[in-house]
Amino acid sequence: MLRELMLPHRWWVLLLVAFAGKFLLLVALLLEHGVTLNDKWYFVGGDAFGYTGPIDSFLNGNGYRPDHRMPGYGAPYLLLRLLMEPDAVFQTLVFLQLFASALSVVLLAKLAYLLTEDIRAFRWTFWLAVVATYASFYDRQIITESFSVLALTLSAYTSAKCFKVPNRYLPLLAGAAVTWLIFMKPVYLPALLLMAMALLLQRNVPLSRKMARVFLLSIPFVLVDGAWCVRNALAHHEFRPLTDSATYPDLRVSIRYPLMRLMKAYGTSFIWWDPSAEIRLFNIRPEQEVDAPAPHQQPRLPDYVYTTSCPQDTLDLIATDVETYQHTFDPEEKDKLLNRVTQRCDSCIGSFQAERPFHYHVTARLRMLKKFLVHSGTTALMGKPFAELDVAHKAVRAFYSLLYLGAMLPGTLWAVRSLLRWNAGPGLRIVSALLLYGVFIFPFGVRMTEYRYSTSFYPLALLLTVLLCLSIRDRIRSRTHVHATSS
Repeated sequence: MLRELMLPHRWWVLLLVAFAGKFLLLVALLLEHGVTLNDKWYFVGGDAFGYTGPIDSFLNGNGYRPDHRMPGYGAPYLLLRLLMEPDAVFQTLVFLQLFASALSVVLLAKLAYLLTEDIRAFRWTFWLAVVATYASFYDRQIITESFSVLALTLSAYTSAKCFKVPNRYLPLLAGAAVTWLIFMKPVYLPALLLMAMALLLQRNVPLSRKMARVFLLSIPFVLVDGAWCVRNALAHHEFRPLTDSATYPDLRVSIRYPLMRLMKAYGTSFIWWDPSAEIRLFNIRPEQEVDAPAPHQQPRLPDYVYTTSCPQDTLDLIATDVETYQHTFDPEEKDKLLNRVTQRCDSCIGSFQAERPFHYHVTARLRMLKKFLVHSGTTALMGKPFAELDVAHKAVRAFYSLLYLGAMLPGTLWAVRSLLRWNAGPGLRIVSALLLYGVFIFPFGVRMTEYRYSTSFYPLALLLTVLLCLSIRDRIRSRTHVHATSS
């Protein structure tokens, strides 16, 4: 009975099943991390205030402050804040993000069917996306990830459907989806250009129709970002089409910022709450660990980072100044230490660029790409390290690591192949282009390797891996059939 209901056109059935699956995963994650079901389901991390704080400030009559985030996440938060108090808003946002995750699953499965017209691709994609937890980690967090997954999946689905269905509203919906994505993650602005190029390069379509589709695609962004630009011009007296910086204002004046820039230049990790991050060598740790002794197994810097102007001794001096800064309460002394650390980090970055240009431009980025993609995919799945888990938990974690790596890496390779094949369909090309853009823009473009940035495009990698597996299976069956026939 369920198999008969699991068809591409059964929207409500699919959505209910997907929501039930994501709901059960969330409950399991809550219980695993010691959160009782009658407690608050939401988690408000350090990034949350950047999205919700400006809305609360606006409602209190103090303007949109702090003003370093675009209001893509703040817009739904504002609508809910007009109706209820913050605690109720956060709890409601969890269920909205669960719904977004479920809708993303349905859209992804329908996209698989749209690209292949193969019910196997639809069902495999649907069930794997339902049980996948890599993006579901963030359904309870007050952060953009769940909505970004939906926005990118909807952008891919509507863009691919434009090539098969002559519907004037599809480009408009695709433009609205990618506009929402850009207002949550401005780094995705070029995704709009990729979608426009795909429409313009479509074969056997009159140029007038192509231009009309591109016009409809661009309308939502032009209108919404135009209003945002006007607002910024009035508030800041400058042309600001996106945001002024990807970094928090408070972070830009902290002791962490120059070390973050240095780690980015070296291609090493600046995620200070990760025990394996190289930034911890410079005594940059979470506040609760500042006075804790350093672990016996420390991360190490790659050999290529050392230069004549910035040897190990200079890096040791930076670490010493950071340690002193964290235990100093005199404002003047802290300013002096911050300036000295900043100057030394700037000097090290400059000498690294001058003396090791290949490592700066190539090796460091490749190292960040590996850090970004090749990991367990389960860092937030369990409340304990792998070595402390029982056999059942180890099996679950191993399964999800396999699901992450078995989707992300083959899916990325299949995307590259799809773009290089001359006979690949336009829908497959745009999905592949959107995936590869996400894969490379964070480690290569903005030198960011925090794992959560890959959640938005992970479902596309999962979809392409399913297509790869089906292609391999069909080839094996075809060759077996030919061999049997010839025998």
